[in-house]
Amino acid sequence: MSRSGQDHHHDDGPPPVRPAATILLVRPVETPERPGLEVLTLTRSTQLVFSAGATAFPGGRIEDTDPSPEYAAVRETFEETGVLLAVRPDGSPADVDLAVLPAQTQGQIEEDAARFSPFLTDLGVQADVWSMHLISRWVTPEDQPRRYDTRFYVAAVPAGQEPRQLSFESVSWQWLTPEQALSDFRAGERFLMPPTWAQLRLLAQAATVQQALHLPGQEEPVTPRSEGGTPRRIVDFPDHEVYALDLEQFHAHRPRSA
Repeated sequence: MSRSGQDHHHDDGPPPVRPAATILLVRPVETPERPGLEVLTLTRSTQLVFSAGATAFPGGRIEDTDPSPEYAAVRETFEETGVLLAVRPDGSPADVDLAVLPAQTQGQIEEDAARFSPFLTDLGVQADVWSMHLISRWVTPEDQPRRYDTRFYVAAVPAGQEPRQLSFESVSWQWLTPEQALSDFRAGERFLMPPTWAQLRLLAQAATVQQALHLPGQEEPVTPRSEGGTPRRIVDFPDHEVYALDLEQFHAHRPRSA
């Protein structure tokens, strides 16, 4: 999320729902069992108010200067990772050498999202909003400190690109198969919030990048709710009972507090 777009909420009622967009960046991978794919994941800083310490995908809030959710997802992905989904005006791949960009470029756009458009113009490219595929949409439960109406997209990572610099929101990045990410969650090695868990389960249905780009999309938002108790439970989303079992395994493998 751009720092210029950080939320401030002081009322006693539920916080406002902010529109957001996220990308599952995928690439092909050869495994001993079969051809497959990997997805780029980020480990969030434990200092964040929202999704602290969780494994997630690049993305964030849609700003007023973003012409579309897809554009916001491209911008946020560049801010958070340095990966740029872009094409030339004629639609051909953008062969921009991102390594020569000044180190402060991402941070400047993170401070002010409006800088992204002139940045693209200077490079002679456009945000590649056409190659992204919507797979789902989730709304944060009412009792969370920040609430988002998030669109989740799948896109193939541009050839030769790797994360070059992470924003303040993340501490590390990893390429993982969906199966490995889900297994790591059950083993207590990484935490997955319900929307991330659900997208990984969807992605696990695809054997190739092309299949991932043609997964059935769901525009109708999923709106989970929180159920009281200690710890509280997130319910009312597809297969929430399975998530609860995976979460039990996660906690069972975590070291107990002294």
